[in-house]
Amino acid sequence: MRLTKWYADCVTPDGALFIGYVAHLTLGPLRLDYTASIEADSPGAPVRQRQSLRRGRIEADAAGVRLFSPGLDVSGSWTGGVGTEPRRVLGTEGAEVTWQALRLAAHAEVTTPTRGYSGTGYAEVVRLTLPPWRLPLTDLDWGRFVADDASSAHTWTRMDGATVTEVTAPDGHATLDLGETRPIRVDSVPATLLGPFSGVLSRLLPATLRHLHEAKYLSRGRLVLDGTPHDGWVVHEEVRFG
Repeated sequence: MRLTKWYADCVTPDGALFIGYVAHLTLGPLRLDYTASIEADSPGAPVRQRQSLRRGRIEADAAGVRLFSPGLDVSGSWTGGVGTEPRRVLGTEGAEVTWQALRLAAHAEVTTPTRGYSGTGYAEVVRLTLPPWRLPLTDLDWGRFVADDASSAHTWTRMDGATVTEVTAPDGHATLDLGETRPIRVDSVPATLLGPFSGVLSRLLPATLRHLHEAKYLSRGRLVLDGTPHDGWVVHEEVRFG
């Protein structure tokens, strides 16, 4: 089994939010493509979510990151900022999970059928060679901060309370404080993945995956980097297994 999941987001100066996902799953002879988007026009505004099984793609190179989803009629670009090399964050029985930040502090431009977004953004890719429902985890916490002027960024991943990735750009001593936090989405993972089809299709999922619960948040944050404060938006989430 091989699953590749790309994530890319954009937050405008006034807090409008776009999150895009592109995923490819290979399971023996079976190949499944999936794209999804989450949008909100302001912090606390109603969330619009769409899914498609049409193949989407994300291209990443020295010039930046580009997202294309014909099924959702969404396109976007992430330029500037820096990325990381792939990192192995989990391994078990010959399988592994790797994570790579593609753009830590980018300028993002996204176009959807309902509106455009222009602001700061972040993009990453996670690759798994074991099914997500077999991950030996109870809790997963993830987040990213990007300064309003894209001069600094911070991202972290914690698994069962242990930090497995933490990157600050530029490198330095950093502390992050969250201000007012607003929920983007609090629901089961099948409801997020499958949307209006979750009631029927979730029965086909493994029990462990059916019981995954996630909470996504958008917050104002302040990163103090080597004594200098940087204000910006924070997108973060908590996933509970079982």
